[in-house]
Amino acid sequence: MCGRQYAWTGHGFPEDDDRAVALMHQSVEQGSALGVLVAIRCGELTPELEARMPFTDLKEAFAEALELAQTGDAFCQYVVGNTYFWWDFIRIQNIDLQSFSDPIALKSFLKENISKCEDWFLKALRGGMYFAANNLNQYYTKGDEDIILPQPQKAKDLWKIGAEYGHPLHQSIYADNLEEAGRKEETIC
Repeated sequence: MCGRQYAWTGHGFPEDDDRAVALMHQSVEQGSALGVLVAIRCGELTPELEARMPFTDLKEAFAEALELAQTGDAFCQYVVGNTYFWWDFIRIQNIDLQSFSDPIALKSFLKENISKCEDWFLKALRGGMYFAANNLNQYYTKGDEDIILPQPQKAKDLWKIGAEYGHPLHQSIYADNLEEAGRKEETIC
């Protein structure tokens, strides 16, 4: 499972990181664009594994995942959002950050790309990927270095959105927030 944080403890599946990694590698070798992007995110896309993928390059794998995200697949939207949130787009686009003419141009490039995560995470959340709210909450409350400023006002209703979409964890967090705000009667709805 690659860590219990990724699965509900009541599922009954054994935790087996080695098996999860082997399956991830197999997905890359068999041409899963999502497998490639997730392997990048997990630090599993070694040069040797990348050489065995059937894609011409990482851009081709990303384009395939992006197309699925654009058609409404929530998991793809979440994975695409992560490529921007965690700066994986730099590796995917094969960008040399030293090649920018000045720090302002570099910062502008990073801001343009990192900020794309917001829309993808919102789409993923609305599509049923409650995990998207975790990174979106971090994006809103912490920002990203001096590139993206925090926007805590946007985080204010994030758990409410998830609760309204029926995500149990978000319902619990939102109920706790209401109770802390002295609005306990609203938690019963």
